Amino acid sequence: SKQSQNKMAFNGTISMKVRDQEANAEKMHAKTFSAWINHILSTKGYPKIQDVTVDLKDGVHFIHLLEALFNEKVKKYNSNPATEIHRIENVAIALDVLKAHRINIQLNSKDITDGNRKLTLGMIWRLLMNHQMIDPADEDKSAMEKNKQAKANLLAFCQKQTQGYEGVRITDLSTSFHDGMAFAALVHSMRPDLIDWKSISSATLLERMTKAFEAAEKIGIPKLLDPIDMCNPVVSDRPDEKCIMTYVSEFPLAFIELSRQGQLVDRDAEMRKAEEQRRLQMEQEKFQLERERLQLEQRFQLEKKAREEEEKLRKFMEQDVDRRRQEHLQLEQQKFQLEQERLQLEQQAQYNAQVDALFQKMNEQKLKFEEEMNLEREQIFGEISQLQRHVQQGNMSQQAWAERERLEEEELEEDNRRMLEELERLRRENEKLQDELYSTKSKLIAKLKVTIKEARYLSAMDVSGKSDPYCKIKLESQEYKTKTIKKSLNPKWDQDYEFFVTERRAELEIHVFDWDRFSKDEFMGRMSLKIGNMKDGETAEHWYKLEALHPGEKVSGEILLNWTFQLGK
Repeated sequence: SKQSQNKMAFNGTISMKVRDQEANAEKMHAKTFSAWINHILSTKGYPKIQDVTVDLKDGVHFIHLLEALFNEKVKKYNSNPATEIHRIENVAIALDVLKAHRINIQLNSKDITDGNRKLTLGMIWRLLMNHQMIDPADEDKSAMEKNKQAKANLLAFCQKQTQGYEGVRITDLSTSFHDGMAFAALVHSMRPDLIDWKSISSATLLERMTKAFEAAEKIGIPKLLDPIDMCNPVVSDRPDEKCIMTYVSEFPLAFIELSRQGQLVDRDAEMRKAEEQRRLQMEQEKFQLERERLQLEQRFQLEKKAREEEEKLRKFMEQDVDRRRQEHLQLEQQKFQLEQERLQLEQQAQYNAQVDALFQKMNEQKLKFEEEMNLEREQIFGEISQLQRHVQQGNMSQQAWAERERLEEEELEEDNRRMLEELERLRRENEKLQDELYSTKSKLIAKLKVTIKEARYLSAMDVSGKSDPYCKIKLESQEYKTKTIKKSLNPKWDQDYEFFVTERRAELEIHVFDWDRFSKDEFMGRMSLKIGNMKDGETAEHWYKLEALHPGEKVSGEILLNWTFQLGK
C-alpha cells in the first residue's frame, strides 16, 4: 500500500542518515587516534603513521606503539615483512604483548592485516583507555565498569578544573565542549598566562578553538583534534565523545607533569586572586557608578537651575514684550487719537469756513437788498417831493393828486409784497444752509465703545475636553486682543475697548480662537455688527451667536457684548 511505501522510504532515509553519521564518526576516530599514536611514537623517535587502519596492517608500527606505551622492547619480529605470513606473525606478536599486560582484545591477527577499520579503531580505543584513563585500582572490574569509571573520573577532573569559570559548565564529554570555552578553561586553570580569558569569549569559534589547542601544546598536550574539524557544523553541534575523551585525557597527564616540574598554578590561590580582582573591580565599578550618579545628579541640578533661570528669563521677556506691546498700542492709540483730533479740527475748520461763507453770503444778500430798498425809497421820496412841488405850484388838480396817491399806495404794497417774497426766499435758503450744516455734522467721526463680557457653550478644542479661548476685535484698521482664559468653555473677559468710526459702511468683527502652546491657534467662531444700523447715542447689550468662517466648519457657542454708539461732536 501507499502507507507501507511511505514507511519504507522513511526508514530508508533514517538508515542512510545513520550510516552517514557512523561514517563521519569513524573518519574522526581514525584522524584523532592516528594523531594520538604519532604522539606516542614520537616519544621514542619512531616513524609516524598516516592512517591507523592502513599503517598497522604489517604489524611493525603496531609493535613500535606497544614498545613506546609499555617502555619495553619486543625482541623478535619481522622489521621488514615481505609476505602476508610475516605481517600476520608481527600482528600476532603484538597481540601477545597486549595479553601479557592483561589487555584482552577480541580480534585475531587477520582482522588487523586485512585492514578491518571498525575492529582496528575499537582496539586502539581499548588500548588508549587502558593506558590513559583506567585506574589500575579498577583492574578487577569488568571492561564496561572500567570504561564507565574512567569516563566519570575524567569528567570529574574537567569539572573541578573549570569550576568558577563564567560561561563554562561541563556536564558531559561531548556537547559541553562544542564552543571551545571548556578547552580554553582547562588550559587557563593550569597556565593562566597562556590564555587571555577576558577576550576569549568574544573570539570566533575557529579563533577560540585554535587559541585553546595552541596554548595546550605549550603545556605538552598534543594537538589530537583539528580546529577546522571542530568548527564543522556536523561536528560542533554534538562533538564525538571518544574524540573529546582522547584529547581531554591528556590534560590529567599534563597536570601531573606540571605539578612535578613545579609549573602548575595554585588553582585555589588563583581563584582567590581572581575573586579579589573581581571584588576590587566591583568596588571600582560601584565607585564609578556612584561618581556617575553624583555627576548626573549634579548635572540634573545644574540643568534644573538653568531651566528655572531660562523660564524666569522667558517670563521676563514675555512680560517685557507685553509691556512693549502695550506701550506700542498706547502710542498707536495716542497717535490715532491725535490724528482723529487733527481730522476733527480740520473738519471743524471746514465747517466754520462753510458757516462763515454762509453768513457772509447772507450779509451780502442783506446788504444788496438794503441797497435796493434804499434806491426805491429814494425814488419814491423823489417822486413825493416832485408831487409836493407840483401841489405847491398849483399845477396838479385834486383828482390827479388822488390818482397819484393811489398809485403810490399800490407801489408801496408791491414793494411790501416783494420784500416778503425776498424774506421767504432768504428763509428757505437759510433752511437749506441748516440742512447742509447737519449733513456736514453727520459726516464727522463717531465713537463706538465695546465691552467683551463673556462667552458660553464654546467647543472643546483640547484633548482634556477644555479650551483656552481669547478674542480678536477689529474695526477698520483698529485691532485689539483680549486676554486668554485657560481651560474654560464659558470664559469671562469683561474688557472695554473704544473705536473711532470714519465709515458708516464699516463692520465690527470679532473672532474667537483657542490658544495652543506648540501649534497654530485654532478658530472657534466669529460674529459681526454693521455700524450703519446703529443710531447716535444708542446703547445695547445682547448675546450674539458665533458663526463659521467657511462652509463645513463645526462652531458652537455665543458671546455677550455691550456697546454704545455716538457721533462725533
